[in-house]
Amino acid sequence: MIEQGFFRSDDGGQTWQAATKDPRVVGSFYFSRIFVDPNNADVLYVAETSMYRSADGGHTFEAWAGAPSGDDYHVLWLDPKSASRSLPDHRSTRMIVGVDQGAAVTMDAGETWSSWYNQPTGQFYHVSTDNQFPYYVYAAQQDSGSVAVLSRSNNGQITYRDWFSPSAMEFSFIAPDPRNANMIYEDGWYGSVQRVDRITGTETPLFVRGPNWRSTNMPPITWSADGKTLYIGAQKVLKSADGGMNWQAISDDLTIRPDTRRTETRQEAQQPPRPPTGTIVDLAVSRVQGNVIWVGTSTGLVQVTRDGGKHWANVLPPGLPQRSAVSSVEASPLDAATAYVVETGFGENQPYCFRTHDFGQSWQPIASTLPQDEIARVIRADTERKGLLYAGSESSTWVSFDDGDHWQSLQLNLPTTSMRDLAIHENDLVLATFGRGLWVLDDLTPLRETAAPGEAAHLFHPAAAVRMRWDTYEDTPLPPDTPAGENPPEGATIDYTLAAAPAGEITMKIRDSQGAVVRQFSSQPPQPAFPPANAPEYWFGPPPALTKHAGHNRFHWDLRYEHPRALQYSYYGNMTDYIEYTLADHAIPGHTPRYQPQGVMAPPGQYSVELGVNGQTLRQPLTLKPDPRSSVPPASIAAAVAAQRQVEMLMGASAELFEQAHATSQAVADRKAMLATAHGPADSLKAISDLGDRIGEIANGSRSPLGFGPVNRELARLDSALDLSDSAPAAMVREAISQLCHDLSADQQAWRDLNSTTIPQ
Repeated sequence: MIEQGFFRSDDGGQTWQAATKDPRVVGSFYFSRIFVDPNNADVLYVAETSMYRSADGGHTFEAWAGAPSGDDYHVLWLDPKSASRSLPDHRSTRMIVGVDQGAAVTMDAGETWSSWYNQPTGQFYHVSTDNQFPYYVYAAQQDSGSVAVLSRSNNGQITYRDWFSPSAMEFSFIAPDPRNANMIYEDGWYGSVQRVDRITGTETPLFVRGPNWRSTNMPPITWSADGKTLYIGAQKVLKSADGGMNWQAISDDLTIRPDTRRTETRQEAQQPPRPPTGTIVDLAVSRVQGNVIWVGTSTGLVQVTRDGGKHWANVLPPGLPQRSAVSSVEASPLDAATAYVVETGFGENQPYCFRTHDFGQSWQPIASTLPQDEIARVIRADTERKGLLYAGSESSTWVSFDDGDHWQSLQLNLPTTSMRDLAIHENDLVLATFGRGLWVLDDLTPLRETAAPGEAAHLFHPAAAVRMRWDTYEDTPLPPDTPAGENPPEGATIDYTLAAAPAGEITMKIRDSQGAVVRQFSSQPPQPAFPPANAPEYWFGPPPALTKHAGHNRFHWDLRYEHPRALQYSYYGNMTDYIEYTLADHAIPGHTPRYQPQGVMAPPGQYSVELGVNGQTLRQPLTLKPDPRSSVPPASIAAAVAAQRQVEMLMGASAELFEQAHATSQAVADRKAMLATAHGPADSLKAISDLGDRIGEIANGSRSPLGFGPVNRELARLDSALDLSDSAPAAMVREAISQLCHDLSADQQAWRDLNSTTIPQ
């Protein structure tokens, strides 16, 4: 294929004939690949913004697969063994196509296709977050639409229910209003900037490229630290104090290199000057001093102002190639004079990363310990610890604890792919990849704290945990093959390091502010014999256990007390020999708890963590904060917790009494069988039979008062209902608790009386 047409040869390339000049299949800058059906040489496919098919050797084409705006088709595989028996041209029926969104398979010559939504293949350029709780992650992706997705779902996993499209252009920067996340500022088509109202869906153009302005397809957009001033980059920096309705230029053209005029030849000097083409590709406003603004350009320049744009200085780092472009500029969130710059040399595959601590008067290269055979994309500075940096390169993610002098891998479970952008949101590191979607590293706390050298064990100070329910979805769970992202781990994240793996058990205790033990864990948890369940085994999570690997270990406390003792009943109230999961609460593959109901969630307040290792006890405080979305007062939460703890205490008592009664009932049944076998006296048989009936009434009675078992069943149902609320229990709920407490007391007294008067000791 050449630009002027589509040609065909039937003699191995000796001669060529023009087949078509259809502009749809001719001349795209990186498409136009041709695929010939191995079962019919006259059936051709051309990969373009749609996939085009010809059945007459390339003379005419039809748009065969694709969508408006284009899916960008790149590759097609046709199975040579899948010739159609029903179509007259015997074309291949089984094919695999590769597009910007992923891969799709057809088994019927393209009549139907599999979905690409089952593949995490998003190609993202930039990433940002808002100030909501939970926060949204915003990113625009190649030919698949822009994404705003929750970082944490109420449903235990992040699914299609938890995202929306903010309508940004595919290369876009996205900058939600820090004070109103429903107003989203982003790049639109043709280098424009627009505001999207999430509530109404309206899109308001704010900046459009005209004869006086230059911008890339993705003008950088950012906010001042106070969220009052909006900045964008063209060839100049513009700011707005009214949400983009009016703009003020605060710089001249910052993209013109001072050395460009010296490279002109004599002939070029006699020609009319070529208009400049450079644009601002990144800008960063200092959070420490709002008048300090850093700019990076497509011409490789780095510019800085210290007075809000009145004066600018070109502070280009030394040692860069003649032709380079800025990839990212990062203003330190802790020091106004510090910034980090990443540049890319045209045609080069090596990293160029620099830091300054004096507003660009001097620069230090900081890429020497990064791989030298791939470009770097971005550096972000930690918001709490000076010198803690994160970097993304063309294949990996990196961390530095000494301001970039040395880097080490932070790849963990990430795929090997291009790491295009990073964002820090409180304790989380958010990552945009080009080809493998969006990722979040939960809780950076251990990276911000340094363990003392030589410590046999170190317990990190855990970040404050938020008291919220990990999964409140009560409907039938989604099928396990439904594409879903992982929710952050449940509860409090507790990190510890071990110099060597201990030979013995390690333990952990969670204590409340009074020193009472709330929960305790071990590296050797008990292995109870679970009865079978009415759901496949892959739904259930393992029991919580401490790891004791040499190096870093991470444990999650779900903020709950120990689970209550619930007897096994069916939905219809009959006792069963298996666990019947009638409620979908917490039903996430690999995370569904064995025990339902679970223990009550601890109330907000101060707690402590104790780690026991080799006879040593390490302690750290832990703060449990209320859900910031909730307006329930602390007194109501305390009342709710107290009511649920009372219910769970009664569950424990009723389960223990039921087991006593059940064991006695079994002994009575055995005695009755012995008497019957021995043809014992009739009055003895009747007496022991009556005793068995009386024990059965106390244990399983369904009339008032309910027996031990039914009391436990009703308490468990009540506990499940209370677990979803933070409010003080309603009057009818209090009455139900009181009635069940009364029934249990009556049964307990009857059981005592029976033991003291009738049952042989």
